[in-house]
Amino acid sequence: MQTETNKLIGGNGTEFITATAKGKQYTYLVVNEDAVFTTIIGAENTNILTDLKIGEHIIRQGMIIRPRNGELIQTVTLESGSVFGIIN
Repeated sequence: MQTETNKLIGGNGTEFITATAKGKQYTYLVVNEDAVFTTIIGAENTNILTDLKIGEHIIRQGMIIRPRNGELIQTVTLESGSVFGIIN
């Protein structure tokens, strides 16, 4: 059985993302190198960039991006930089 702690520490795996990622659901993203996002779309089709007011900003290395209310991330597109997607 999957525990919440196991999910939070990446127990289901991580994925290194440098361009576009679709087809998996991520609990959160960890910025590996300073990044600019084109899109981050939630599982409920929420525009997470707009919701978190982080569009058009450079997100610095080490930052964690997690949608509100436990929504999962389903699509990530980077203009520059890289992130680790923590698989749900």
